[in-house]
Amino acid sequence: MQFSFFRKLLLSSIGASVISVGSSGLNFLANIALARYFSENVFADYSYVFSLLAVVSLIATLGTNQLLLLKLPKLDQKHAKVLIARVNHCVFILTAITLLFLCYNLSSMGYDFRVIVAIAICFVIMPFNLVRQGVYFANQIVVFHQFWDKLFRVGVFIICLWILKLFDATDLESVLIALTLSYWIPVIAFSIFHKEVRAFQVVKNERLNKSELGLSLRLYGVVIATTLLTNLDILFLGNFGSKSDLALFSAAQKIALFSSIFLIAVTNVVTPILVKAEDKGNAKLLSYSHISSALGFISVLVFFILIYIFGEYILSLFGSSYINAQAALVTLVTGALINAFFGQTMTLMKVKGHSKELFYIVAVSLLLKCVLIQVFYLHFGIIGVAFSSVIAILCWNVGCWFFLYRKLNINSAVVGIL
Repeated sequence: MQFSFFRKLLLSSIGASVISVGSSGLNFLANIALARYFSENVFADYSYVFSLLAVVSLIATLGTNQLLLLKLPKLDQKHAKVLIARVNHCVFILTAITLLFLCYNLSSMGYDFRVIVAIAICFVIMPFNLVRQGVYFANQIVVFHQFWDKLFRVGVFIICLWILKLFDATDLESVLIALTLSYWIPVIAFSIFHKEVRAFQVVKNERLNKSELGLSLRLYGVVIATTLLTNLDILFLGNFGSKSDLALFSAAQKIALFSSIFLIAVTNVVTPILVKAEDKGNAKLLSYSHISSALGFISVLVFFILIYIFGEYILSLFGSSYINAQAALVTLVTGALINAFFGQTMTLMKVKGHSKELFYIVAVSLLLKCVLIQVFYLHFGIIGVAFSSVIAILCWNVGCWFFLYRKLNINSAVVGIL
């Protein structure tokens, strides 16, 4: 039984990883093009705006994409459609409200009106993309649909950048227009060919009930805190650091993200399986969790070795000055390795219904990082920023592992498989 599950999980994760590697590879090329052929400032500004959109789009979902991931696997088709309609109604309203605050914030920061319009048009679709991802992750149809949201989208972005370069349009506004098109064109194509999952499906009188809203809000805090943990570095450097440091750290972070591709793919595949296995007791749950954790840890370890040896060469693809980010890159990948070692801590906390405790743990880690990032950047530059991330990752992983082990007798770490 375990070998059968291992084989199924491995094949599904490889399929999802192939799409992720393809899209991340194209995205990597797009970032290299921005750094080399546009300008360091444009690359820095683009990285900041993209991180800002990632955080704000999650705010507009109210955690409903996570609600779908935990609820849909246990619902029949009829009740699943009702829940999806309720979620879309909620996200539609929140997107409109969040858009107003986003535009006001960008205006107060001095962004040009045309840049704000481009960012706003791009933002409108992003929360609904997250909702749609929640739907097909929950229904275990990750691989094919990831093609539309990742591979196709990044492909469109690269084509747009190539056209911009041909016409010598290398300013931030032009890059943001390309980003906007890269989000909207796949959504239109997806809506035409896959009508069973609609991005804008707003139904009157379909609102989240009290229990759904309560669970969504608890998950909301976790999602916002974890997203800020990932994007705080770029947002901090964008507001308080130099353009050069922002560009260097952005390059290191984008490379480091490759380390977790397979781990994320495994998590996306295994989460709905863990949701269904939760009713069968801890033994089955732990068995599935340990197998997925081992696969994820091995993949990150291999990447860490590659980065330690070839990191400077990979960074040099962005430009000769980017090799100065090697230490920050190795530090960031070390954080990914620590995260993989502790296993599916966050997923298990959600599945076991301890989202409130998870939020407290992640929030403390985020607050710790907010303090450390200022002190460490002042004394150690971007290496200090990366190190603050590692400490935050260690903090929430140890906190979650300790809670699971002490309260539920669950050892989520990779060594637990022994």
